[in-house]
Amino acid sequence: MKFFATIRNTFYEYRGVIRNFVALAFLQATNLLIPLLLIPLLLQRIGLAQYGIVALAQSTMLYFYVWVDYGFSLSAVKTLSEKHRQKKELSQLFYEVSLSKIILLILGFGILLVILPLHPTLAHNTKLIIGSYLMVVGQALLPIWFFQGVEKMPWATYANFCSKILSVSLIYFFVYRASEAIWVNMILGGSNVLIGVIANIYLAKKYQLVFQKQWLEGIPRQLKDGFFYFTSHFSVSLYMHSGIIILGWFVNEQMLGIYSIAEKIALLIRQVLVMFSQAIYTQLCHIITQGYEAMQSFLRTFFFPFCILIGIGCMICWLGAPFISELVKLDISEKAVFIQLVRYMAFIPVIVCINIPFYQLLLISDKGKSSTKILAWGALVCILLNVFLIPYFSLLGTALALLVTESMISVLVIIKAKKYFLDLSYSVDNKS
Repeated sequence: MKFFATIRNTFYEYRGVIRNFVALAFLQATNLLIPLLLIPLLLQRIGLAQYGIVALAQSTMLYFYVWVDYGFSLSAVKTLSEKHRQKKELSQLFYEVSLSKIILLILGFGILLVILPLHPTLAHNTKLIIGSYLMVVGQALLPIWFFQGVEKMPWATYANFCSKILSVSLIYFFVYRASEAIWVNMILGGSNVLIGVIANIYLAKKYQLVFQKQWLEGIPRQLKDGFFYFTSHFSVSLYMHSGIIILGWFVNEQMLGIYSIAEKIALLIRQVLVMFSQAIYTQLCHIITQGYEAMQSFLRTFFFPFCILIGIGCMICWLGAPFISELVKLDISEKAVFIQLVRYMAFIPVIVCINIPFYQLLLISDKGKSSTKILAWGALVCILLNVFLIPYFSLLGTALALLVTESMISVLVIIKAKKYFLDLSYSVDNKS
C-alpha cells in the first residue's frame, strides 16, 4: 500500500510534467510513427531510389526547421513560464516570436536557392527540393511553443495529429508512381500549413491576442534571447543529419533510401529523448531555484527510471533489426546493410539519454556558451569523420561517425556540468 501511495503522491506532485510528457509523447509518436508506416507504401509506389531523394529533401529541410524555430521552443517557453500570463504580455510574446519566424522563413528560402546548385543530388531534383520547403512553412506556422508555454500541450497534439492524418490520406489517394514523388513533401507541408493557420486563429481568439505595431521593435530582442538555443540546436542538427547530405556525394539514391529508413527507426527512440527533455525543462527551471536536494530528488524520481526504459527500448531495437528489415520489404542484398545500420544506431539513444539533465542544467544556469561550444565541436568532428569514413565504409561510416560524436559530446557535457552540480551543492551546504 505504501508503494502505491508513493506513486500516487509522485504523480500528484509532478502531474504537470507527466501531463506534458504524455502530450509530447503522442505528438512525437505521430511525427515519427506515421512516416514510418508510410515507408512500405512509398517504397511500393515510388520505389527506393525516389524515396531516397524524398528523404534527402526531408533531411535538408530539418536544417531550415532549426533556422526558423531559432531556439524559440526553449527561449520563448522559458519566458512564458517566468512571466505573469496577462493578455498584453501573451500578445506581445506571441507576435514577436511569430513575426521573427516569418522573417527567418523568408531568409531561409533565399539561402535554399543559393545552396541548391552546390549539391549534385539536390541540383538534379530542384522542383522536389523547392516544393519541400512548404514543410518548413508548415512547421513555422504550428504554434507548438505557445501551447507548451501555457501548458496546453494536448491542444498541440490534436493539431499535429489532424495534420498527419490529413497528409497520410492525401498521399494514399494521390501518390501512385515515381513521377509523383514530388508531391509527398508538399502534401506533408501543406497539411501543416492548413492546421497551423487554424491553430493560430484559435489561439488569437482564446487568449485575445491583439497585434500592436510597437511590438515589431521586440523582434531583435527575441532573436538575441534565442541565439544560444539556436546555435545549440543547429549544431545538433548539423551532426545528426550531415551524414545523409554527405552521402549524397558518394552513394546512389537506393543507398540513400536504405540509410534514411534506418535513420528513421533510430530517430523513433531518439525523439522519446527529445520529448522527455522538453517535458521536464519547464519544471527544472523552477526546481533549480529550490536547491541541490530538490534537483537530486527530481532526477531520482524521473531520470534514472527513464534511462532504464530507454536502455530496454534500444535492446529491443537491436534484437529486432532483422524483423524490421522484413517489415520494410527490402531486397536480400539490402537487408544485411540495413540490419547493421540499425544495430549501430541502436546504441546512440542510451548515450544521449545520459547527458540530458547535465545539458539542461548548463542551459538553465545561463552557461549556454559552454554547451554551444561543445555541440559546435561535435558538429565539426562529425562532418570530418563522415568525410573520412564514408569513402571506406559507405553507409556504416556515417553511423560510426554519429556514434563517436555522440559519445564525445556526452562526456564533455557531463564534465562541464559536474562542476556546476558541485558548486550548487556547496552553496546550499554553506547556507544551511
